[in-house]
Amino acid sequence: MQRGIVLDVERGAVNAWIFMKERGVSESVMLRVLAHPNRRRTSDAFALKQAGSDGLPLRQR
Repeated sequence: MQRGIVLDVERGAVNAWIFMKERGVSESVMLRVLAHPNRRRTSDAFALKQAGSDGLPLRQR
């Protein structure tokens, strides 16, 4: 799931949705994390921070 959230930031919600769906994430969970970033888990925010720490820019929203 955390990789899907990183994909949302890097490549957009459609790519994140496809990635999560292929891995069996329920639609209700996908809607929550993609449509409401403020309702994500603390560990999901940490994954985004770690993804951005590799020196490569994350897509700006």
